[in-house]
Amino acid sequence: YCLHVSNITAGRKNVERLVDAAIKYEFKLVLAGSADASFENSRMQRKIKYNENVEWIGRVSDERLMQLYDNAKVFALPSIGEGVGLVALEAAARGCDIVVTSIGGPKEYYNGLAFEVNPYDVDSIGNAVMMAMEATDRQPKLMQYIADNYSLQYCMGKLADSYADGAPRR
Repeated sequence: YCLHVSNITAGRKNVERLVDAAIKYEFKLVLAGSADASFENSRMQRKIKYNENVEWIGRVSDERLMQLYDNAKVFALPSIGEGVGLVALEAAARGCDIVVTSIGGPKEYYNGLAFEVNPYDVDSIGNAVMMAMEATDRQPKLMQYIADNYSLQYCMGKLADSYADGAPRR
């Protein structure tokens, strides 16, 4: 299945287009995370309710989230505004193929191993998820790339190096 984790009602997360892509391309989509009061009786809530291949499971524990990552084939983050997208990095580290927005920084973290999408285009999202579902060439390379370049030890070393490089010389 394809997994997405966020506040599903946050407009910048672009979840409704992801839901539309799942319906159109008929892939299984599991949505985890919170939703605000606007979700009740919304168009997106009705789409989820009436399409068996889309499931919203709400907020989950950290343990359950790790299980979801481990069982998902794809993690999709088609945001129209995103910073780093830590959940996608976490999903990649757990073995998911990644579908990520072409807007902003998230695409820069995957060394060309993620599928990039135009987040305003349902077909771009749907096609990328379908390609990721069939992909056999990205993992475990992506998982190893994340482990090598974004581990706490590696990142702390880079931070320490940047402080050392920027220290005034006496």
